Order: sequence, then structure tokens, then C-alpha cells
Amino acid sequence: MVFIRKRTQIKLISCKRSASELNIVQSKWAFEVNKMRLAIKSAILFAAVILVLAPTAVTVFAQPSGMGIGKERGHARLFAEPLLIGHGFALQGDQYHVLDVSATKLSNISPSFIRSLLSQNKSPDEIAKEIQNNTQIATRTTAHLRFAGQAYALNVTGYDNQSLTGDVLTLPARGANQTGFTPATVGHISLSISKYEGESLSTGTLTMNGTDYKVLLTSPMRLREW
Repeated sequence: MVFIRKRTQIKLISCKRSASELNIVQSKWAFEVNKMRLAIKSAILFAAVILVLAPTAVTVFAQPSGMGIGKERGHARLFAEPLLIGHGFALQGDQYHVLDVSATKLSNISPSFIRSLLSQNKSPDEIAKEIQNNTQIATRTTAHLRFAGQAYALNVTGYDNQSLTGDVLTLPARGANQTGFTPATVGHISLSISKYEGESLSTGTLTMNGTDYKVLLTSPMRLREW
């Protein structure tokens, strides 16, 4: 009888330990679920802001690799807003070459700034205006041009919603050592941006190695307004 009682007590203690361990596992699982829900909610809010920021282009929200929930302090998040994504032709008489032009505005925005805007229960339109009108946000423009199958860098010298100008620069050969490479200016592009038959159209001129071309570009990746 004593042996049976001891074995019963051991079973009861084991059951209590199992129940306690199960409660710990359930608590950890609930924490992870709540954290995932918070991440999804934040992603939805960010997506709403992103769509408002770029009514005529696809806008990308990115963050450095390795970052995650709870690891974002001290790291700036990157908003990439395409200014122009054009595909078309450079024309000279009966001759023509395929031409691609892309220009993107990059803004470094701290997570704390985004959280402060979200905590104020502002609408996506209001958040977008806050970001666009904040002069303390560091921005830069990166652009590329591809002419006749050759890739070039594009140094944007002027941009607004209706025009873009820039100098065409050489790039180092693929696989070559970029240390000490000095880009050379080989051309210039000037574009006027407008709407034509419901599409975004860019027309203008391109000078490459002393030869002048007329330019016609469309923007197939424009976010349509329905």
C-alpha cells in the first residue's frame, strides 16, 4: 500500500509538471501569435502609406537584411519612390535603338518617426504629406539608363513631375575592379513627362557620343488609377 501511494504521488507530481510546462508553451505561443498580429497590422498600415505616396508609380518599402521586430531601433528604413520608369526608343531618322530609363528617389526614415505618425491615428494621406514635407529626412536619387543594349549610370540634374534631365555616365566593366574607376560623361538626356491616352508618356532628346536622338518612352509599370 505504501508503494502504491508513493507511485501515485509521483504520477500526480509528474502531471502537475506537465501541466505547468504546457502552460509555459501556451504562453510562449500566445506571445508569438500576438507579435505576428502586430507585425501584420504594421505592414498593412505601411502599405497604405506607400500607396498614397506614389499615385503614379510602384513604391517599395525596404529595410536592411537581418532586421525584424524588436531589432529596428537605431536603423533607418528606406522608402524607394520611383520617379520615372520608362521603356521605348531613341530615334534618328530611319534608325532606332531600344532605350530604358529609370530614376528612383530614396528616403531614409527612422522607425520612431513612422511609429509617432501611426500613434497619432493619422490617415494614410496625412502620413504621406508628413513624410513628403519633412525637410529633415535625408533623400537621394539613383538613376540608370540602358541604350542599345549597353548599361549606363544616369546623374539626374533636374526633376519635377513634368520633366527630367541628367548626364549619362559610363559604368565599369562587369567583373572589373571598381577601385579608382572614374566615370566619363558620354551623353545627356532631357525628357518631358505627360499623360497621353491615359498613359504616362515621356518625350525629349538624347545625345550619345555626339549623336542626337529623339526619345519616346512609355511607363508600363505605372500604378493605374481606376
